[in-house]
Amino acid sequence: MLVVFAFIFSACEEIETSSLTLDQTETATIEVYVYAELDKTNFGIEYAPNDTKVKISIANSQFNPMAQGFWTTTALVSNGIVEVEVPTNAAGVNVTIEPEDFIYNQVQPYGSGSTTIAYRYYYNTLTTVNVKAEEHKILEVTYSNTKMSDQTEFVSRRFQLEADLDATEAGVEVVPSGTVVTFYNNDWTATATVGSDGIVQIDVPRSSFINARFEYSKKLEADPVVRKNYRYSTNLGSFTESSPTPQYVNFGSGELWE
Repeated sequence: MLVVFAFIFSACEEIETSSLTLDQTETATIEVYVYAELDKTNFGIEYAPNDTKVKISIANSQFNPMAQGFWTTTALVSNGIVEVEVPTNAAGVNVTIEPEDFIYNQVQPYGSGSTTIAYRYYYNTLTTVNVKAEEHKILEVTYSNTKMSDQTEFVSRRFQLEADLDATEAGVEVVPSGTVVTFYNNDWTATATVGSDGIVQIDVPRSSFINARFEYSKKLEADPVVRKNYRYSTNLGSFTESSPTPQYVNFGSGELWE
């Protein structure tokens, strides 16, 4: 039995006291299964992480119409479950369940450039359940999520590079091993080194148009040999998924860069 005392001060500094009784001796049990999509390599959703906080509250006015405030407690998720004993009465009270936000590095699907990406998990739906004395209520809640604003998802791509590197020969040549290529857009840049057969592999921002460029000492004349520095540039397009298959890229004739 909870008794709340109210103190009233008069002009003559006399104090009157009155007691406000909240009968919270009867209880019920609430069992909440808490879910969130934490791993996109799995089918379905997972339990929310251990120690995720869930706030449970009951308006005191449900025990006494004159009462204000709330009975509250915060429980921690353990193996996907929160189980709480709450005060109630024979008529039943409405209990509000409010899972708190959390940040989690969500595992990305197979083939993604990033193994994990940080997401904010939130639960905006007001969930209320009515319980009477000695009842055991079971319910489920599932978090929504949104990617953190500073997180960029990457995909892994392979490119097979060719260009007109020798003006004395017809056609194009394979970009030689060891050539450093710069990949970039307005917000991102990275370099990768060409391997055998002109193939280069790099993780690029997902769904973003990517450009590439490199410099090479182009052969202009054969006898005597004349070479000058050229820069080769091209747009590669945008990519929504990783791929192990090399994409053919022709950088063309380049431009004099000296």
